[in-house]
Amino acid sequence: MNGVSTQIFGVLIVAIGVWIIHLGRKSAVKLRQAEHWPTTQAKIIKSEVRKRPGANAKFRFKIKYQYEVQDKQYTNNDIAIGGEIRSGRILAEKQQAKYPEGSTQTVFYNPDDAREAYLEPVVEGGGRLELFGGIGAIFIGVLLVTGLIGQ
Repeated sequence: MNGVSTQIFGVLIVAIGVWIIHLGRKSAVKLRQAEHWPTTQAKIIKSEVRKRPGANAKFRFKIKYQYEVQDKQYTNNDIAIGGEIRSGRILAEKQQAKYPEGSTQTVFYNPDDAREAYLEPVVEGGGRLELFGGIGAIFIGVLLVTGLIGQ
């Protein structure tokens, strides 16, 4: 790469780093709010581990639960803020054992929109991965822009 394209690439990397930090902060705020959300009981109506296709197959824990808020039924599949769990078989099976089909679990729901609910809204270290990843991207981007690397 020539100097100008390296600098442009560096600016792009810095922008991506800032965006990642923004997402992490947004997630951390939601995590702090969610720990104070009201709770209700949910019935687990589906709990399974699926193998994703491919040579480096990962396993996916799929869940579906039903709960009621103010006499209205809701169905959801979110365990934690941040998305579904994709991992090795052992971790996926541990999640399945924690939430067996037919069991009743506590669910935290958003008081402003009861369609949003999580079984585990409080995640240890929430937002830190994004923070450190964003800082790393900004650091590399600045090194590219200043010409300390990539020339």
